[in-house]
Amino acid sequence: MSIGFQTPDQKRAYIANSIPKKTWKTESGAAILRTLQDQGLGVKEKDFYAIRREIIGLEKYEEQIRGLKPETRVPRAWLSAATYWDIKSNFLYRFEVTGIDPKTGKKTTEYFSHGSNEELTIEEAKKQLLPNLMGKDRSGSFDPETIEMYHTFMKKDFEFTP
Repeated sequence: MSIGFQTPDQKRAYIANSIPKKTWKTESGAAILRTLQDQGLGVKEKDFYAIRREIIGLEKYEEQIRGLKPETRVPRAWLSAATYWDIKSNFLYRFEVTGIDPKTGKKTTEYFSHGSNEELTIEEAKKQLLPNLMGKDRSGSFDPETIEMYHTFMKKDFEFTP
């Protein structure tokens, strides 16, 4: 069976709406793509993964970055150029932090960014972020249980030197 569409937007809408949101979150992208292809849907892998990221709210390379070992740096190919952000430092590391909110005593998830002029490993960036989580500029302290880097920006005009 072959599925025909008049426009790429129709194909995109079909892919996005034909699969339950729970499936997008629980099954691997490869398994979903294979199912669509078995149904006769011709879709480029790059386009499929862009739709998937949009539906489940992921940044590009987020899953891969979350899976890196702490002592590693984010590969340069995975760095996003900060074209729509005016960042002051050369690199901006973004973190998802889960911990206890001292005001409510409840577990909460917050998002933090840390800028650096140097390329850091994940572990180094986390260590530099920690004082900001409990700094004087925050009302009370945030008691982090988990800290996960999920996205990294690079200043758009930054160039690596050998």
